[in-house]
Amino acid sequence: MAVVKRRQHRTREYLKRREERVNVALPVRVIVLEQQRREFACTLDVTSKGARLDGLRGVDLVGEILEIQRGKKRDRFKVVWVGEPETSRAGQIGVQCLGSGTPIWEGIALQPPAYPAESIAGEGRAPVAVPRWYQELPETDPEERRRLFRYAVATLIALCLVVIIAARTGETSAADLASGSVPKGMDRKDAEHIRNLQGWRLTEPEDFDPAALNWLRQQGEDASGHLQASFTGSSSLRDAAYLLMPTDPKRALTHRLVLLFNRESRYDTYLPQVALLARIPRSDMTSIEWMGDAKTNPSDGDGILVVQRFDDPASAVVFFPSGVRVFRMTPKDYRAISLR
Repeated sequence: MAVVKRRQHRTREYLKRREERVNVALPVRVIVLEQQRREFACTLDVTSKGARLDGLRGVDLVGEILEIQRGKKRDRFKVVWVGEPETSRAGQIGVQCLGSGTPIWEGIALQPPAYPAESIAGEGRAPVAVPRWYQELPETDPEERRRLFRYAVATLIALCLVVIIAARTGETSAADLASGSVPKGMDRKDAEHIRNLQGWRLTEPEDFDPAALNWLRQQGEDASGHLQASFTGSSSLRDAAYLLMPTDPKRALTHRLVLLFNRESRYDTYLPQVALLARIPRSDMTSIEWMGDAKTNPSDGDGILVVQRFDDPASAVVFFPSGVRVFRMTPKDYRAISLR
């Protein structure tokens, strides 16, 4: 009997939460605080406490803190769920507001809307927030009202898509490449698929920790900011990893790791400090012991080892592809990893 009551209570809470959602597409600017990276995204639905976002790349950790801005309003949010690949929620995340003030989307009718009898929601389709101008249209022409409302919704969705596509395809322009913005040592064709290269240079061997360089030579490898790899297991594809540094000496401790799969940028992230960069062959990926005895999916190809502090065996991070995602895992001791 108690189990039934608990289930009924959970069902009521779930229905209550669902009723408070408002399906509305709002373009927003998102700042990934840990990486200091700015992105554009679009809401799918909002509540007074959170939202569901689509179009935000590189955010795959529950608990990550984001700053979301809409117009002049901004607030901090925590990622509470991430959509699984190959599902209807792939590429989507759920965020919860950490602030206690007014929601940044105030004025979007956060209460369940009352639909006019002639609205498309009144016909039993997916609920949407009906604006006031729609309700005030003449009652004598319901077909015209439906046409205008659908046109407004389609225009707003198209605007969101344009913003998302523009943010994702902001690659280095041909003019920038012609003006000599390709970093020295970088393949020009690779540079065409990496955005915002101006102000960045390729990491040189002398930029790495000297002690880390000696350890790498003992492993029979040479230090470089450009590593050829096989992330997909196919030798015919042009896969590569690039470690970039700012040309401004005041930002010398900031690094940028870019992974290219067949000359397509699949992973682009910022790292605060790097002492060493190396490639881990796919055959050695299965023998790595992860921190906390964590279990993970098998790697589809080579991995990339990034050591942040040479004297700290647990400060390393391994990036590797599995399926449609790039995973980021921490090994127990990077010195136990074979690089040959």
